[in-house]
Amino acid sequence: MTGTGTARSVELAPAPAADPALGQLLALISACCFGTITALAALSYREGATPQTVLLLRFGLGALVFAGLCLARRRPLLLPPAARPAAWLTGACWFVASAGYLGSVRFIPVGLAAIIFFTFPILTALGEAALERRAPRPRELALMLLAFTGLALAIGPSFGTLSPLGLALIAAGAGGAAGLFLSMRRIVVEHEPMTVLVQLNLAAGLLCGLTLLALGGWSLPPVPAGAAPGPWTGWIALAVATGGYLVAVFLQSGSVRHAGPSRSALFFNLEPLVTIGGAALLLGERLSLQQAAGGLLVLTALVLAGRRRS
Repeated sequence: MTGTGTARSVELAPAPAADPALGQLLALISACCFGTITALAALSYREGATPQTVLLLRFGLGALVFAGLCLARRRPLLLPPAARPAAWLTGACWFVASAGYLGSVRFIPVGLAAIIFFTFPILTALGEAALERRAPRPRELALMLLAFTGLALAIGPSFGTLSPLGLALIAAGAGGAAGLFLSMRRIVVEHEPMTVLVQLNLAAGLLCGLTLLALGGWSLPPVPAGAAPGPWTGWIALAVATGGYLVAVFLQSGSVRHAGPSRSALFFNLEPLVTIGGAALLLGERLSLQQAAGGLLVLTALVLAGRRRS
């Protein structure tokens, strides 16, 4: 999540709705945090960071912070042995979703990456149909057609100039996000959400570390020699993107606890809009009219799918 979309495992956790108004506010803030992370990560790339570095910092700090919260709340740090294989699978999907999304924006525009990535709820519905060994329902097929029509409109104007690697990464990211939701259905319901987050960040962080060892790519923005504020842009973007991930996941957990998963999930449909707006503000990216129309179709399919799940 992603931005993604990938830390949304806590949305499925069963929790009583204690204060719906507070839960909706937390969901709104969390969605805005998630939406700005991708643009900030892309800004840090411009200043010398790499996706591998951003991901390792995100997963490493995530595991430490959520472990600290577990200790403070006297919750277990590790899942029971029987649940760990599912946690490893979900962590692998989390890594693929995050690496695909954040890695793609090094090669293709952030707004376009967001449009493609947020087809994952439709892919999740189709995957669920496959796991249940049934044909997709007419509604699911209609939403898929709507979403992919939007994709064709959004990608079409610049397909010949887009990086094949960037497109492959974002396609893998969307598939990883769908796999994340399909693989996490039981462990998030049956176990403490913070413990699950510790395990998922550990698993994804280990995979990220192995990728770094195999392929290299560790790089941070250069440390400026002078005191001028401009050269610190990359470090500020990297710090805010990493901290924003932790804040977004924590607030998301609170939003589900107070408002419930269905009500809070509707607010996360704002995330791709915030991502596109953040790319325009921070990176100067602009969508063409045809791309904006395609993005609107994808967002419409996303909202309709979310209302159906609710």
